[in-house]
Amino acid sequence: MFNVREDQPLADKRIREALNLVVRRNVITRQILGMGQDASYWYVPRTAAGGARGETAFADWPMDKRMARARQLMKEAGYGPGRPLDLTLRYNTLEDHKKIAVAVAAMWRELGVNVELINSEAAVHYSSVNQGQFQVARYGMMATINDPYDFLNAYATGGSAHKSSGYQSDRYDALVEQSTRELDDAKRADLMTQAQQHLLDDYALLPLYDYVSVHLVSPRIKGWQITPTDVHPLRYITIED
Repeated sequence: MFNVREDQPLADKRIREALNLVVRRNVITRQILGMGQDASYWYVPRTAAGGARGETAFADWPMDKRMARARQLMKEAGYGPGRPLDLTLRYNTLEDHKKIAVAVAAMWRELGVNVELINSEAAVHYSSVNQGQFQVARYGMMATINDPYDFLNAYATGGSAHKSSGYQSDRYDALVEQSTRELDDAKRADLMTQAQQHLLDDYALLPLYDYVSVHLVSPRIKGWQITPTDVHPLRYITIED
């Protein structure tokens, strides 16, 4: 999550785009996590129902093109080897979170960005994030319902991510609100796709990866099915001898 308030360096969209460009998401998913996570160039997970699509403009770019674009953006924003950008990155206590924070900081260092890592236990971390006391912060999101709205509404005015990050866009708000009144599934999916793309084109956040769930299930267990929300009602599950 980026703090994009006017008094913050990440209020500059060029810097947000540059930071997005240089993060090697496949390194994080394959070499650091290694549990089958998908590198994410979107906000709404691909497994979510509802048909919301969209991805960052650079998703298919080779790394050299991404680095060249990022360096140019930082130069335009007034930063470079002679004037490094200092940022703080908050994360909550967990070994994987620490590894990812260290890796991201190293990737940003290639742009001349100096990163101070701030670790705290979860309650303190999220309290700081909720109060906007951060510049960049780890922020995991899980939907309570299997629908893109649960994610998209968080960045609309009044939503939890809006309050934490300071992000605000009238166009984005309008698209999310329209999606709540559209009864045609295809048209609603298009509105939510437009909303997600608007958020991504604004580089309002830096998506890293989609969660995966790992379970060890005995062959004796019947009725167990994988679900996007990882909910498994016991009334459908039996144990056979």
